[in-house]
Amino acid sequence: MVGQPVISSLSRGKSKRLTDLVFLGAGGTARDVLSLVEDLNRDRKQYRCVALLDDDKKLWGRKVQGIPIAGPLTEAKRFASEKFVNTLGSPRNYACRSDVPARLGLSRKRFATLIHPTAAVSASATVGVGTIILPHVVVLSGVTIGDQVLILPGSILNHDVQVGEYAILASAVNLSGAVQIGNGSYIGSGASVLQGGQVGAKALVGMGAVVLKPVAPSTVVVGNPARLLSKPGRSAV
Repeated sequence: MVGQPVISSLSRGKSKRLTDLVFLGAGGTARDVLSLVEDLNRDRKQYRCVALLDDDKKLWGRKVQGIPIAGPLTEAKRFASEKFVNTLGSPRNYACRSDVPARLGLSRKRFATLIHPTAAVSASATVGVGTIILPHVVVLSGVTIGDQVLILPGSILNHDVQVGEYAILASAVNLSGAVQIGNGSYIGSGASVLQGGQVGAKALVGMGAVVLKPVAPSTVVVGNPARLLSKPGRSAV
């Protein structure tokens, strides 16, 4: 007997009792966040996923885990009361995480904040509007996370870390105490930043990098110890 996909329950229920969600982006991150929503709904039904939006025409009309891809990102204007979920951004284009909501004229208040039940978030931490925290993330004392930050599974943010808005922390990132991550930056999987370290706005830290010195804005660093790979205005990815 073929079982029904568990995730299909995301689109059931009467919307007047639930928060309806529209996803910006229909890639791998969207799939991960759909699973996050399913986990949040297990104990108490809170959300209904209505649609995903993506500019890739080949995806229009398809479904991701039972949720339809309803058209391009500009279709966001059709959804007047739903909350949006920002799943945009990759190492090759992480600026879109902030650029697209601005281009669409979407208020920050329109975005849902989603935190997986297995994430450990200190009562003294601050989490911005529209931020997404995936499974087994640890957020410790005094941490401040800006709006629409994306934190992938297994990352650790130690005491007094500051993460700027629209930043992306990939899986298993380790930020030591009092690290500062600039707005719109991307920290690759398995990267570590030394206590008190600084990563400038819109910088990219490569996978597995060990950051021992400040990283300038809009640069790319890689390796152990991290070294400069690309300066502002030059792409290395």
